[in-house]
Amino acid sequence: MAMKDAVVLANCLYNMDDKSDKSIKRAFADYYRQRYLEAEDKAKSSSVSTRIMSGHVRVGGSKSISEM
Repeated sequence: MAMKDAVVLANCLYNMDDKSDKSIKRAFADYYRQRYLEAEDKAKSSSVSTRIMSGHVRVGGSKSISEM
């Protein structure tokens, strides 16, 4: 994910019209639009996976590890 973030950010900065503050802000806004939702989704998935692997979430109606 970090490599993809780096490539997207590099492309956004490369495609700037000029080096003005407005262009820089536009580049970062474009980066945010392209990456935020995917990054948020990955973070949520990671959190759920961590909870499942640590035994804090019941999967398929079975007991959690902490209840065994």
